[in-house]
Amino acid sequence: MPGGGDNLHQQAVELGARLVGRPVTALYARGVTHAALVGEVVTSVQAHGRHLLIGVGDSMRLHVHLGTHGRLRVGPRAALSLATAARASLVIVTEDVAAVWSNAHSVEMLRSASLHEHPLLSSLGPDVLESTFDAGQVVARARARPPETTIGEMMLDQGVVAGVGNAYRNEVLFLERVDPWTPVARLGDEALAAVYGRARALMQAQLAPAQQGGGARGGGWDRDRPKGARPHVYRRRGRPCHVCGTPIALEPQGLPPRSTYFCPRCQGRRAPSEASAPARAHAGERERRR
Repeated sequence: MPGGGDNLHQQAVELGARLVGRPVTALYARGVTHAALVGEVVTSVQAHGRHLLIGVGDSMRLHVHLGTHGRLRVGPRAALSLATAARASLVIVTEDVAAVWSNAHSVEMLRSASLHEHPLLSSLGPDVLESTFDAGQVVARARARPPETTIGEMMLDQGVVAGVGNAYRNEVLFLERVDPWTPVARLGDEALAAVYGRARALMQAQLAPAQQGGGARGGGWDRDRPKGARPHVYRRRGRPCHVCGTPIALEPQGLPPRSTYFCPRCQGRRAPSEASAPARAHAGERERRR
């Protein structure tokens, strides 16, 4: 499945069905047991961008950010060993199941009343999948950034919009026929709103089956793709563009450099970027490891 906030929203839906309304029988964070939370009921499981917030009792929120290497596994309580609990980033156990997060980027235990003071959570932009998503608010946030910021970099700025990952960024800019290195100042408000609107639509399409209890959708992106095709550009370096046949290109972008895939012809990027040799080497090495 493409990387982005839709993965976490799917997790929130599935976890909510398994945990909400059930009392905690054990809870471990970074190998430390938190006996004070035993008996408290899981009250909510919410995703915001790439961050998960789990309510336990009336006053506690567990904040989980999986990062690149984090994983979540939910299984029977009886299958959880003490060794697994000791190694895990976070474990929440109920009478029936054990939710185990491993290799998470961060796990925090926060007071609900202080969430608005959290330096990271309070700076996040609106979640691209939230029901109250307002394209006008997103455009205003984008305009507050330096005008020379490229659209490729801005789409990963979680302070503008939370939840858009690298896969969606690459696909959206192809579908909108936008050069990833276009300065935001050269894009009108309507074009900016269309970029984020497209990201929202693609992510909603991936999430819908999970919300309906059918699991995550595999394969497709939207109705514009060829039947049965995988992504248009993401991880397709050197393969022909589905639209024009031009080989898909890969260049590093931003700091730290992220892999940006694009069609030079469809997206109007006819000359290589001025990226430094180290940045190109970094992106090339990441591509070889995949």
